[in-house]
Amino acid sequence: MSLIRDDCSIASPRSYIETRNSNRLISKDKQVKVAQQEQADIYELVSDNKLSLNYQPVINFREHQVYCIEALLNWKMLCCQAGDTEKFISDIEQDAALSLRLDTYVLKTAMRDLGFLSSTYGYRGSVSVNISPASLENKEFLTSIRELLLPSASWVPLDPSRLVLEITERVPWSQPERILESIAELTRLGVRIAVDDFITGYANFGVLLNEDVTIVKIDKGITERLLTDKSVQTFAAQFKELANHLNKTVIVEGIEECEQAMWLNEHGYQFFQGYFFAVPTDIQGIARYLKTQSVYRSGCA
Repeated sequence: MSLIRDDCSIASPRSYIETRNSNRLISKDKQVKVAQQEQADIYELVSDNKLSLNYQPVINFREHQVYCIEALLNWKMLCCQAGDTEKFISDIEQDAALSLRLDTYVLKTAMRDLGFLSSTYGYRGSVSVNISPASLENKEFLTSIRELLLPSASWVPLDPSRLVLEITERVPWSQPERILESIAELTRLGVRIAVDDFITGYANFGVLLNEDVTIVKIDKGITERLLTDKSVQTFAAQFKELANHLNKTVIVEGIEECEQAMWLNEHGYQFFQGYFFAVPTDIQGIARYLKTQSVYRSGCA
């Protein structure tokens, strides 16, 4: 799953915050109890609908329109320290039961919101939802997706191609064959598959050879170095040519400057995501954004 990464828009269960700095000093039994409490806290948040989603648009730079919106999990609790964020996400993704619970919750909420945006604002684009590898190993998750794609499951009949599942790559796949089977099944259902955190995560170039993976997202770690590192520029230019030959759509994350977007556009890239275009916002905020279609800031078009 993806979480909003601003310092005070991420939060974790209280027990996680209080014990992160003292885990090295307590016994293994105590650490187990702490982990169990963390899990219980998150389960309670899900059950009480205290977790909400924010959305950030992916921009089609050439056509001046929104290509997709990404659902980002937003924790409505105390803000955790910025240094804890990546560790917190990684811990969750290694907990299969908790990952399944959260991924299912986010998926259902995003599908509901997509129905709202479609029926009320005429949105015809896609919604992307981050899915942990652990969830793809679980047949229960595939069952949930099949049910959600039924006409009765949303406010409007949903074209499966409007759902994009982003496979997160923060942790290695424990059951790669099972995950590949799930990806193939999702593709047969009409769902589109993307790989998140490409290059900086555990994803490798073998993913590019999988015909069921049609979208690749370049991590912001590459974007941050784009304007200053010649080797990154060489890689970016060559990678786009390779992606074109393999019929992959490439989305570049972390766009914060007009110059980044312009360089990428000149080298064949078309789909961008980042704070330069829009910060993550709640469902009403993304509805306003879609209504105005204010894709570009002045001076970068």
